Amino acid sequence: MKRMTKTGWQRILQSIVIIALIFGIAACNNGTGERGTNGMPSSKPDNSSPAASNDAAADPVKPMPVPDPNKQSTVVFSMYEYDPYYEDAKKAYEQEHPNTTIDLRYVTKEFDSSGLLVEKFRTKTAAEFLNGKGADLIVMDDLPVDHYIGNDLLTNLNEWMDGDPAYRKIDYFQNLLDHVKQSDGSVYAVPLSFYLTGVLADVDVIHDTGLQFDDSSWTWEQFGGLVQKFPLADQQKYGYFERGKTNMLWRLVTSSYSQFVDEVNRKANFESDAFIGLLNRINQLEAEKIVTFDGKNLINGKVYFQPSEMYSLSDYRTRLNESKLANPRLYQMPKSEGQQDGGFYAPLANIAINVNSNVKPEAWDFLKFLMSGKGKTSAKELTDSSWYSVFPVSKSAFEARALEAKKEGRINDAEIQMLSELIGKVVNPIVMLPGEIELMLFQETPAFFSGQKSAEAVAALLQNKATTYLNE
Repeated sequence: MKRMTKTGWQRILQSIVIIALIFGIAACNNGTGERGTNGMPSSKPDNSSPAASNDAAADPVKPMPVPDPNKQSTVVFSMYEYDPYYEDAKKAYEQEHPNTTIDLRYVTKEFDSSGLLVEKFRTKTAAEFLNGKGADLIVMDDLPVDHYIGNDLLTNLNEWMDGDPAYRKIDYFQNLLDHVKQSDGSVYAVPLSFYLTGVLADVDVIHDTGLQFDDSSWTWEQFGGLVQKFPLADQQKYGYFERGKTNMLWRLVTSSYSQFVDEVNRKANFESDAFIGLLNRINQLEAEKIVTFDGKNLINGKVYFQPSEMYSLSDYRTRLNESKLANPRLYQMPKSEGQQDGGFYAPLANIAINVNSNVKPEAWDFLKFLMSGKGKTSAKELTDSSWYSVFPVSKSAFEARALEAKKEGRINDAEIQMLSELIGKVVNPIVMLPGEIELMLFQETPAFFSGQKSAEAVAALLQNKATTYLNE
């Protein structure tokens, strides 16, 4: 995670306050919340009764409307940061669909360290959506998606994926898309890309321990028990390295966020045994020398497993080389209790459709086009943070990049096969925390790790603050 200056934190806090005020006013105006901000029925299903849920499950799939080829339409596509892929896709789509114009709108092409631009984008976008206006299609990565979902401002994309016979789930890494659903079973934002996260270790060193383990299902408790059986020689004493206790908590919360926050129903669950257990487990892991927070131990090779993120095919080799391990391999990250067997991934370029859009069929059709990767002008990976530089959810786009990377010697068949298997097993999404929730974690939990407050006291404080935030 990037280190942020004091000024940066202040900018985020100001933005959070402004957005909270805007959404707070909307919450008051919505009354019971049964109807959307424009007086239309909410797009979220009513799951309040078992009968209603069973009836909904029994209903046949509703076919979704398709774009009218004789109608001239404009789809407004908004985002904070420019991505060259969107520009390429716009041109390619408009060439195939001359009756549809994609109005691409972005704020910046450069990183704004002051935070002023993203603050302005968040405030303006929130106000527009709450007034029944705003873009038809929007990238949610820089927005507080929980507030948009909680205020019924986003379209349920499940209905479009299920009701569109032209949408072929087999064309995508569907294991990723199946696990971005909210607590009501709906998908409100679809990622175009993702990166993998796991732990790197030396295969030969692990093999020499003589111990067997299944990294597809191991929990942190099982990981700790395994590490304690390793021969802890002087040159390698710790099982895992993390930059700090709060950083480790952040990693664990982002990978199991739905256990602690229900965005659809605006409920927090930080006083749960699960969260209190996370706090205590981190201290326990350090006390048992399973985890070290001292970077010197990593530099000196005194760690068996180290965290790693892999963003693309060529990044795979880069990360392995940077690890300084003789024969590195990416294993799946240990899981918290209750998480599914399988690996972790972070969805990126998460795109939603405005519930108040008047061109939903056209917006969905262009979203499908973006997902497919058909708008690409090159299979090569670029050196920026573009869609071109991370793993795509489209299988055909992945295969095209793999072929290109193989031709250029950046990866071989065995590595492609290994990555494909890893991607096929990921099911646990890493969530980009809302700024307010992230601030709470970094501001309040150090009091526990320093021994000033109990885990229960910190959890209660987080519960109160999170509940207030979610219901503003």
